[in-house]
Amino acid sequence: MAAQPLAWAKDDGTARKLLDEVLRQMQVFRTAPAPFVLEVEFTAQTTTQVRGHVKVRWESKDRSWTWVDFGDFQQVRVHSGGEEYEARNINFRPIRVSQVFGQLHLNEDPAAMKAQKEKKRTEKGSQLDCVQVQKLDWGKQVNELCVDASTRDLVSISWKDDENISYVQRYSGYAESEGRRYPTRMEMAVGNVTLLSVTIKNFKSAPFDAALLKPPKGPIERRRCDGQKPPVLIEKTEINVPNQSGRPASNTLAMVALTVQTDGTEGDANLLEMGNKVLDDTVVATVKNWKFKPAMCGDEPVIADLTVEVAFKIIP
Repeated sequence: MAAQPLAWAKDDGTARKLLDEVLRQMQVFRTAPAPFVLEVEFTAQTTTQVRGHVKVRWESKDRSWTWVDFGDFQQVRVHSGGEEYEARNINFRPIRVSQVFGQLHLNEDPAAMKAQKEKKRTEKGSQLDCVQVQKLDWGKQVNELCVDASTRDLVSISWKDDENISYVQRYSGYAESEGRRYPTRMEMAVGNVTLLSVTIKNFKSAPFDAALLKPPKGPIERRRCDGQKPPVLIEKTEINVPNQSGRPASNTLAMVALTVQTDGTEGDANLLEMGNKVLDDTVVATVKNWKFKPAMCGDEPVIADLTVEVAFKIIP
């Protein structure tokens, strides 16, 4: 049965209350009252289906260790106080790995979220309570967060990008561990295509070994702080790619992983999931000339990694 949206309610106070309820669920791992171990398996759609694993050892949002294995990619990340260290075997993190952590909400600061409107709707026979939300680092993007009206479990987070493409994160298979209720299954889809399927295999309290906070060999260092503001694009040029396939001219999207330096320039940029050398070289070369306002910790600019969606045109 298709979703049947009703009119947005005007009670902003009620919308804020619902958002606070959803945020408590989104932060179920991040705000755990005791150190824990979290083990995750996932399957991601790239050019083929690829399996991956995540292990997390967590004491607090400022003291954690994570390990990722995804196809040919491996990474260790240590977060100790205001510093973050990463060691990985390639010079960028695959977008699907970032999306796994996005589904787990381990690194997300909800402080800047603003509740705009509330509504009720029916989806697949279930009554949902939903809230429309905007966040500082989403730009104009508006997300809709929905909970099951009976169980109060988080069901979905949905949004549309600048090209009006629909995305949704779904949560199901709820379980309880030491008094905390959490989803054991998650997925992310664009349109009718599932990009990511995530399964929680283990979540339990466990002592945290401080030895894990030792920076790995050859780390990439990043500073982190509460309320950190992400980089903001302030100047870009249009990307036109010569058409070598004989196909009609078209508009296309690509994902680019890049590093924004403290002066707003880029130290590194890598195109994700395309594999055509002409496209790769043209898009990356153009994006490297874009200018950003750097990430900020208070009044201090800091180096930050960013994944951006880039629109470009294939021309005759």
